[in-house]
Amino acid sequence: FMPVFERFPYIAPFKTGYNSGGSQFLELMSKLLPRAKPDETQVLPTPATIFRESEQYGSPNLIDEFREAHKEWEEDIMSLLANGYRKNGVVKRTEKSGELGIYHVYSPKVIIDQSASIFSRYDIASRTVFVTLVPSPDRIADYFTGTPQEIIDELYSAFLLYSTKANEFYHDRLFNSGYTGRYDEVYRPLVVIARIIDSEDESLRVEEQLNMALKQTIEYVEITKVEGDPQKKLYNLVRDYIIKSLRDVFNGKVKEPPDPWKEYTSKDNTYY
Repeated sequence: FMPVFERFPYIAPFKTGYNSGGSQFLELMSKLLPRAKPDETQVLPTPATIFRESEQYGSPNLIDEFREAHKEWEEDIMSLLANGYRKNGVVKRTEKSGELGIYHVYSPKVIIDQSASIFSRYDIASRTVFVTLVPSPDRIADYFTGTPQEIIDELYSAFLLYSTKANEFYHDRLFNSGYTGRYDEVYRPLVVIARIIDSEDESLRVEEQLNMALKQTIEYVEITKVEGDPQKKLYNLVRDYIIKSLRDVFNGKVKEPPDPWKEYTSKDNTYY
């Protein structure tokens, strides 16, 4: 439904531990999203590659392990994320030839930024929906390498059937998303889709579940809102400490967490 809307949020999976399924999530998206390149999630993507694929094909940007991105790319990537959520968003970039390149960068974007280096910025975080990935003790490896064509056909049929209704809801000034300001601008498309689904089957309660996820996202976004805010600085210090002290555990390099962390395993999850 993204072509129907003027704005659309990014998705940022947040891994709660090692083997949470972040790469698998990106691989699934690569099979379901239009014009995505199957099995080609981008680690250390060059800005030039991302810009050209977005301009030429409207290709989704599926970026894994953003924390490893080269520092010299940071300005270009931030420009991409500052503009890629809106339909008329463009990025201007000086090419090696010296000519000015102008790229339209509105396309689906799924980004794993485990260090929160980019999502600590309010302007980027406020255009994003954060999804928590929790390791499953019953997880079974997926050896399917094909394309789930039946699901893709169903999604495309849903778009053809409901895109007009989605467009009417989205542009109706009386349509109340339940959010205001920036949040209405970014979350409105998701609320539209949720209400259309619920109108077909109320028992699914999609909007209710969506609002729960968006509430968690807003709580995080508000932390990043004010530059120089003492709470934000404290949050960043705590976050950095947790990431650095547990990095080897999350990456599977060591099994035992270092002091002062202690491992507690419940039936469903592992906590530290």
